[in-house]
Amino acid sequence: MNEAVLGQARRSHERADILIVLLLIQAVTGLVGLLGLLVIGIVAGFPVVTLAGAIVLAGFVVPLALSIGVARGRRWARRAVTVYETLALISVGFNLVLALSPDVQIDLTLTGLLTIVVLPVAIIGLLNAPEPAKAGAPAAAPAYPARTAGSTPTGTALPAAGA
Repeated sequence: MNEAVLGQARRSHERADILIVLLLIQAVTGLVGLLGLLVIGIVAGFPVVTLAGAIVLAGFVVPLALSIGVARGRRWARRAVTVYETLALISVGFNLVLALSPDVQIDLTLTGLLTIVVLPVAIIGLLNAPEPAKAGAPAAAPAYPARTAGSTPTGTALPAAGA
Protein backbone atom coordinates (compact mmCIF):
# COMPACT_ATOMS: atom_id res chain seq x y z
CA MET A 1 0.00 0.00 0.00
CA ASN A 2 1.18 3.52 -0.74
CA GLU A 3 2.95 5.32 2.14
CA ALA A 4 0.92 8.49 1.55
CA VAL A 5 -2.34 6.56 1.88
CA LEU A 6 -1.11 4.93 5.07
CA GLY A 7 -0.06 8.33 6.44
CA GLN A 8 -3.48 9.78 5.70
CA ALA A 9 -5.26 6.85 7.34
CA ARG A 10 -2.97 7.16 10.37
CA ARG A 11 -3.76 10.90 10.70
CA SER A 12 -7.47 10.16 10.42
CA HIS A 13 -7.23 7.55 13.17
CA GLU A 14 -5.18 9.92 15.33
CA ARG A 15 -7.90 12.56 15.06
CA ALA A 16 -10.56 10.03 16.01
CA ASP A 17 -8.44 8.90 18.98
CA ILE A 18 -8.06 12.49 20.18
CA LEU A 19 -11.81 13.01 19.81
CA ILE A 20 -12.50 9.87 21.85
CA VAL A 21 -10.13 10.99 24.62
CA LEU A 22 -11.74 14.45 24.79
CA LEU A 23 -15.20 12.87 25.02
CA LEU A 24 -14.01 10.54 27.77
CA ILE A 25 -12.62 13.53 29.67
CA GLN A 26 -16.06 15.11 29.39
CA ALA A 27 -17.66 11.90 30.62
CA VAL A 28 -15.34 11.76 33.63
CA THR A 29 -16.12 15.36 34.56
CA GLY A 30 -19.81 14.43 34.33
CA LEU A 31 -19.16 11.46 36.60
CA VAL A 32 -17.42 13.69 39.15
CA GLY A 33 -20.43 16.03 39.05
CA LEU A 34 -22.78 13.07 39.53
CA LEU A 35 -20.80 11.74 42.48
CA GLY A 36 -20.74 15.22 44.02
CA LEU A 37 -24.50 15.49 43.65
CA LEU A 38 -24.97 12.08 45.26
CA VAL A 39 -22.72 12.96 48.21
CA ILE A 40 -24.41 16.31 48.78
CA GLY A 41 -27.80 14.69 48.39
CA ILE A 42 -27.04 11.99 50.94
CA VAL A 43 -25.37 14.31 53.46
CA ALA A 44 -27.87 17.15 53.22
CA GLY A 45 -30.91 14.94 52.70
CA PHE A 46 -31.84 16.38 49.31
CA PRO A 47 -33.74 14.17 46.91
CA VAL A 48 -31.23 13.15 44.26
CA VAL A 49 -33.73 11.63 41.83
CA THR A 50 -34.92 14.88 40.30
CA LEU A 51 -34.65 16.67 36.99
CA ALA A 52 -31.28 18.06 38.08
CA GLY A 53 -30.08 14.56 38.89
CA ALA A 54 -31.19 13.31 35.47
CA ILE A 55 -29.38 16.19 33.74
CA VAL A 56 -26.18 15.48 35.68
CA LEU A 57 -26.51 11.77 34.87
CA ALA A 58 -26.90 12.64 31.18
CA GLY A 59 -23.71 14.72 31.43
CA PHE A 60 -21.93 11.45 32.20
CA VAL A 61 -23.80 8.93 30.05
CA VAL A 62 -24.13 10.90 26.79
CA PRO A 63 -20.41 11.68 26.23
CA LEU A 64 -19.56 8.10 27.24
CA ALA A 65 -22.02 6.66 24.71
CA LEU A 66 -20.87 9.09 22.01
CA SER A 67 -17.21 8.18 22.58
CA ILE A 68 -18.12 4.51 22.14
CA GLY A 69 -19.96 5.34 18.92
CA VAL A 70 -17.03 7.35 17.57
CA ALA A 71 -14.62 4.55 18.54
CA ARG A 72 -16.71 2.10 16.54
CA GLY A 73 -16.71 4.44 13.54
CA ARG A 74 -20.43 5.28 13.55
CA ARG A 75 -21.31 8.31 11.42
CA TRP A 76 -24.37 9.12 13.54
CA ALA A 77 -22.09 9.45 16.58
CA ARG A 78 -20.03 12.20 14.95
CA ARG A 79 -23.20 14.12 14.10
CA ALA A 80 -24.56 13.57 17.59
CA VAL A 81 -21.29 14.85 19.09
CA THR A 82 -21.66 18.07 17.12
CA VAL A 83 -25.26 18.48 18.30
CA TYR A 84 -24.38 17.66 21.92
CA GLU A 85 -21.43 20.06 22.05
CA THR A 86 -23.43 22.83 20.38
CA LEU A 87 -26.19 22.38 22.95
CA ALA A 88 -23.57 22.47 25.71
CA LEU A 89 -22.23 25.80 24.44
CA ILE A 90 -25.76 27.20 24.09
CA SER A 91 -26.48 26.21 27.70
CA VAL A 92 -23.32 28.01 28.83
CA GLY A 93 -24.50 31.15 27.05
CA PHE A 94 -27.94 30.78 28.63
CA ASN A 95 -26.36 30.40 32.09
CA LEU A 96 -24.23 33.49 31.55
CA VAL A 97 -27.33 35.48 30.57
CA LEU A 98 -29.05 34.22 33.74
CA ALA A 99 -26.02 35.31 35.75
CA LEU A 100 -26.84 38.92 34.83
CA SER A 101 -29.83 38.64 37.16
CA PRO A 102 -29.06 39.68 40.74
CA ASP A 103 -30.84 36.57 42.06
CA VAL A 104 -28.54 34.13 40.27
CA GLN A 105 -24.90 33.65 41.16
CA ILE A 106 -22.53 31.61 39.01
CA ASP A 107 -18.96 31.03 40.05
CA LEU A 108 -16.68 30.59 37.07
CA THR A 109 -13.32 28.99 37.71
CA LEU A 110 -10.52 28.20 35.32
CA THR A 111 -11.35 24.50 35.54
CA GLY A 112 -15.01 25.24 34.92
CA LEU A 113 -14.21 27.34 31.86
CA LEU A 114 -11.96 24.62 30.51
CA THR A 115 -14.62 21.93 30.89
CA ILE A 116 -17.69 23.89 29.79
CA VAL A 117 -16.22 26.15 27.09
CA VAL A 118 -12.78 25.09 25.87
CA LEU A 119 -13.46 21.35 25.72
CA PRO A 120 -16.65 21.64 23.61
CA VAL A 121 -15.00 24.20 21.32
CA ALA A 122 -11.99 21.90 20.86
CA ILE A 123 -14.25 18.93 20.09
CA ILE A 124 -16.32 20.88 17.56
CA GLY A 125 -13.15 22.27 15.99
CA LEU A 126 -11.69 18.78 15.71
CA LEU A 127 -14.86 17.45 14.11
CA ASN A 128 -15.09 20.30 11.60
CA ALA A 129 -11.41 20.52 10.70
CA PRO A 130 -10.77 19.73 7.04
CA GLU A 131 -9.53 16.26 6.28
CA PRO A 132 -5.95 15.96 5.05
CA ALA A 133 -5.57 15.90 1.26
CA LYS A 134 -5.96 12.45 -0.25
CA ALA A 135 -2.91 10.86 -1.79
CA GLY A 136 -2.90 10.99 -5.55
CA ALA A 137 -5.43 13.84 -5.65
CA PRO A 138 -4.39 16.74 -7.85
CA ALA A 139 -2.95 19.62 -5.89
CA ALA A 140 -4.86 22.87 -5.92
CA ALA A 141 -3.53 25.42 -8.39
CA PRO A 142 -1.74 28.33 -6.75
CA ALA A 143 -3.57 31.63 -6.59
CA TYR A 144 -0.70 33.36 -8.40
CA PRO A 145 1.16 32.34 -11.58
CA ALA A 146 4.41 30.52 -11.05
CA ARG A 147 7.55 32.53 -11.76
CA THR A 148 10.31 31.06 -13.82
CA ALA A 149 13.98 31.77 -13.32
CA GLY A 150 14.10 34.31 -16.16
CA SER A 151 10.95 36.32 -15.48
CA THR A 152 10.07 39.37 -13.46
CA PRO A 153 7.24 39.55 -10.91
CA THR A 154 4.97 40.95 -13.65
CA GLY A 155 5.62 37.92 -15.82
CA THR A 156 7.65 39.68 -18.52
CA ALA A 157 10.85 38.09 -19.71
CA LEU A 158 14.18 39.58 -18.70
CA PRO A 159 16.54 40.70 -21.48
CA ALA A 160 19.17 38.13 -22.36
CA ALA A 161 22.56 38.59 -20.72
CA GLY A 162 25.10 40.40 -22.89
CA ALA A 163 22.49 41.75 -25.32
